[in-house]
Amino acid sequence: KFPHEAEKDKYNSFQYREVYAINNKFVLSWMFRFDKISMEFNDNNNIGHTYNLTNNLEAEIDYSLNIIYGSLEFMELIEKNFFNKNVEAGICKKIHISNDNLFYYECETSLNLKAFPEIYFLHKTLSSKFILTYEDVFLFENNKYIFLIFFDADENKNVWKLGKPFLKKYLFTFDLDKKTIGYYCNKKDVANDLKEDKKINIKYTVIKLIFLSIIAFVLC
Repeated sequence: KFPHEAEKDKYNSFQYREVYAINNKFVLSWMFRFDKISMEFNDNNNIGHTYNLTNNLEAEIDYSLNIIYGSLEFMELIEKNFFNKNVEAGICKKIHISNDNLFYYECETSLNLKAFPEIYFLHKTLSSKFILTYEDVFLFENNKYIFLIFFDADENKNVWKLGKPFLKKYLFTFDLDKKTIGYYCNKKDVANDLKEDKKINIKYTVIKLIFLSIIAFVLC
């Protein structure tokens, strides 16, 4: 059963949205494409700067993955605006795994976690904005902070993979027959979508009436 059938008090079919999964080289994978991925950093003057990622907006969902894999564009931004200064200060260090391509960051408890930017994933069809904060992507273990977004510098593996740090926060459904990924969007987001759709419909209705009036005038 769908969640809105099994837990009617928690989920509503009215909130349900779904998208078709993207085929990866003719093999079905639970992959979809975000409309926008962005981050907001605060500089030394506490002024916010928003960065929009323009490459690799596709992401694969993997429930067996205990981490998240980030794109190379995200890696460059987060290193430049957050990790590099902490590495120079001796607070963080880059840990390589098995080879030089795969790595993650490990930091001391003195790390200012609140300086870490929120990461926004916008999906218009699912009517949702998914947000990851420092509480989602840092694990405190053995008196260290482990950054749960790993990176693979291999260009062939330059893709977002969303594992448990993302999926424990957001519930998705998967339909093997229809090859779709489903999500229950926020009620407020649904209301905003309906409001926006109403504005668009009114706009097109006005344009249509003006167009028909012009035709009628010409014919007369």
